[in-house]
Amino acid sequence: SVHPAFTEIIKNLSPLDCRVFEFIMQSKYHEIGYYEFRIGTVGSHSYHVAYPYVTAITLADQEKIASSINNLSRNMLIDPQDFHFDDDTYYSEIRNTDFYKSIYNMFYSHPENLELRPYKKSIKATSFGRSFYDVCAVPL
Repeated sequence: SVHPAFTEIIKNLSPLDCRVFEFIMQSKYHEIGYYEFRIGTVGSHSYHVAYPYVTAITLADQEKIASSINNLSRNMLIDPQDFHFDDDTYYSEIRNTDFYKSIYNMFYSHPENLELRPYKKSIKATSFGRSFYDVCAVPL
């Protein structure tokens, strides 16, 4: 049941990557919600992505979490998607984090005519990621 790629993937993962992956795998259906923080000029349709992965994961700062998500995705263990959940409980936990609140409050009054556009998305484990978790992470 051990895929030959598993050993290389283990070499590519940091301890934080493993903890982020475990967080996702222990979530309901191996999926979590996240926000992509977009910033744009009020009234304009254009924007730039300031923070690509704003999650409820508080194991490290959001930039380090984003790097872990990128690495887990690169190793095909998870799949960040444009899909979002209708169930808002996937996102309410995120809105209660200090990071979300601080960024939201920073843009609340539209400084320099800019607005924050939190865009709901989701991350789910791939079937390859579930196999990896079952073989390499779950205690025997």
